Amino acid sequence: MKFQSLVHLLLCASAALGSSKSKKVDLLWSVDEYYDQVNSVDSYTMLEYTTSWCHHCKELKPVFDELMLSYEGDDSKPSIRFMDVSCELFGSQVCHGLRAFPHISFIVPRDEPLEVHVDYAAMPFAKRWWKRLVHRLQDPKWQLDEDRVFVYDGDRDVESMRNFIETIKGKDKQRRLALRVLDPAHTCEGEDDVQLCEEGKGFVAELDESQLDRETSKLEKLIENNSDEQLGPVKFKLQIVEQLQSKKEKEEKEKKRKAKMSEHDEL
Repeated sequence: MKFQSLVHLLLCASAALGSSKSKKVDLLWSVDEYYDQVNSVDSYTMLEYTTSWCHHCKELKPVFDELMLSYEGDDSKPSIRFMDVSCELFGSQVCHGLRAFPHISFIVPRDEPLEVHVDYAAMPFAKRWWKRLVHRLQDPKWQLDEDRVFVYDGDRDVESMRNFIETIKGKDKQRRLALRVLDPAHTCEGEDDVQLCEEGKGFVAELDESQLDRETSKLEKLIENNSDEQLGPVKFKLQIVEQLQSKKEKEEKEKKRKAKMSEHDEL
């Protein structure tokens, strides 16, 4: 009990000392915390992957802290969480495939919460046994969609990294608007850009979904042959078409998965 009380006092003193200084980037404390954060639906994640022996990592830390502080008072949603990941501590569970340090990544939120359902019953015995063994060692929730990860490879200064973040946020904002436009129940009331939303709704109403590839080609040619300031609505329409194509691909994949399970059940 005395030891626990001492630990509690030390933690309180540390917290009080930390609050008197400038804020620092959050340190990663567990693998579960990492995957919970990068699979968040309500915040972006800006990560610096570092090691203690990396000189450039030490140079980056104060710049990364300053970058985080530059977003204080920014009420835009989704918010951004900045994190420092020690690759010596977490190794391949988090830092798999990273070859140089520091490594900087920006991760956009998921559209829907991650749900993991492993259907062991549909698997052959050997595969079922192997999967159960693997999942004892690695939580199936420890996964990250690569298409949500954007690697930063520019100058390591606050302005350059902010431009990188804002560019990706802008594209993600338009992608999310496209998803809302595709929801028949969604109205454009309350949107930041009501006109663009309504144009998107009109475009979807007239779109022939059996000709998505043809529509993609047409929009890409318009983008190629016109100046950038004229292209906002065209790029948004292309985003809508890409979301529809992605939806069709997912539906086809799910259909094949169910067909495969049905064949297995018959056997």
